[in-house]
Amino acid sequence: NLSGETEIKGIYAAGECACVSVHGANRLGGNSLLDCIVYGKRAGEKAVSNLKEEGEAKNNSPLLEKSLEKVKGRLKAMLDGQGKEDPSVIRDSLRSTMFRNVGIFREKAALAEALDEVRTLKERYKSLRPSPGGTVYNLDLMRSLELEGQLEIAEIITMGALAREESRGSHYRREFAQRDDINWLKHTMARYSGKGPIISYSPVRITKW
Repeated sequence: NLSGETEIKGIYAAGECACVSVHGANRLGGNSLLDCIVYGKRAGEKAVSNLKEEGEAKNNSPLLEKSLEKVKGRLKAMLDGQGKEDPSVIRDSLRSTMFRNVGIFREKAALAEALDEVRTLKERYKSLRPSPGGTVYNLDLMRSLELEGQLEIAEIITMGALAREESRGSHYRREFAQRDDINWLKHTMARYSGKGPIISYSPVRITKW
């Protein structure tokens, strides 16, 4: 919301990750500065205010320790690696299919092809080769971790683009050349699930400013 609060209590967001749609669904340098400076300040103030209202914080150490152990286990699994897939090959394939099929000019067949390819790459990612070198300045490990997020975001972008049957801003659907405010004046939302992203929508609030 406008105070940086997310649906998860105690988690705040500001900047591009928050997307309060100040100027619409674009990515301009001015938007980034406004989002970070103005809404970063608002989020900070709201966090402090909420803490004061709730009094002394609860002891979440057991929960944090459990999460830490989970992350350590994930890192160990990547360092040891039981598969044969090279993360750089998966990353290059992802880059290629997104550039080729999910660019400015889009069409249904290409988007569907990209979605299939991204999901195939996500499956291949589960069988990465070992990432040797320990946890200190291990660029291979860092890039392998980042690749998981890149695959998740690529799937969300492609699913959202495939569903949105209109042209808007700098994204052009060849089969739907016109902007459609009646059906598509809404934000695309994505939520995590174990079986893949769940797509939903939220309304766009247009004000004087």
